Amino acid sequence: MCFLIITTISSCVRLTDSKDYYFCDINLRFELDRNSSIQFYDSIGTKSWNWVNDSIDFIYSYFQANSSMDNFVRIDSVMILNGGNENNSHGWELGLTKGNKTIKKLEGSWIKLDDCITELSEWMLYGNYHDQFTPYIFDRPEINSTKTQFDPRDGWTDHKVEVLAVQGTWFYVELSLDQKIISGWMPSYNLCSHPHTACN
Repeated sequence: MCFLIITTISSCVRLTDSKDYYFCDINLRFELDRNSSIQFYDSIGTKSWNWVNDSIDFIYSYFQANSSMDNFVRIDSVMILNGGNENNSHGWELGLTKGNKTIKKLEGSWIKLDDCITELSEWMLYGNYHDQFTPYIFDRPEINSTKTQFDPRDGWTDHKVEVLAVQGTWFYVELSLDQKIISGWMPSYNLCSHPHTACN
């Protein structure tokens, strides 16, 4: 089920005319290696700022999104999970003030799904399946739609999953399994964007 939200104002982002946004309730992450960048946008698709990581070996951010439009999602809340370099195991080197300013800029910005990452929940790789948690690929973002079971332990090569679309609490994904590319809809409880703490 997809809910349509018609809005004329939005906190934290500039909006000059009415846009149709779709409700979603998902978690994703983005990563910035040294010397890489990600472009962020305002609510009418205009480039608002480009985050260039030119000083830290890695930046790892986990966020919640409640609105989607085309191939964009809006960052509603965000945590900077990691940062630093190989010699700084405690991470974060932006400093508290700069880090807070960055979070303030991120919240309310829009990001392309191409720049977002999720992966299969770790329990899938252990084979402890039961009830609705059995790994399925669905034809539509509905629990009663046609579904195909798969075993992620067969030829699993990469934990990361490419997100092509979102709707409600569902992801349209593409992943490589046993030298084959499979795609379809998956419910959010089968995926994890924060694997170090939340998805065992």
